[in-house]
Amino acid sequence: MTPKPLKDELGVLNKAYKILTEDLHCDFLKALAELEDNENHRKKNFPHTQLHKVSGIKNVSVYRAYINKIQGWRIHLQYGKDNFLYLCDVLTGEEHDDTTEVIMSRKNRYKKKR
Repeated sequence: MTPKPLKDELGVLNKAYKILTEDLHCDFLKALAELEDNENHRKKNFPHTQLHKVSGIKNVSVYRAYINKIQGWRIHLQYGKDNFLYLCDVLTGEEHDDTTEVIMSRKNRYKKKR
């Protein structure tokens, strides 16, 4: 299996380590492993993260992956033309309800057509 390379130009991994609780660190690693698995992208099968495109956002394509769906923790990412996945942000359980507002307020993290 060829890995799908992740790029973390914005320090999302560091932010996640700081804000995630100890019990969510394992879920976060599982989510990253699933996102890196190229076979999952080929088959479009993401049982843990349920990777899907965020609707209601114009001009950029943002995808959301669950770290822990019940507690509301999410990762936002974008596909790059260079075949990399770019980590954009990690959202707390409180932030996930206002996804479009969070994206608009942090629009410097989301690039048009990488």
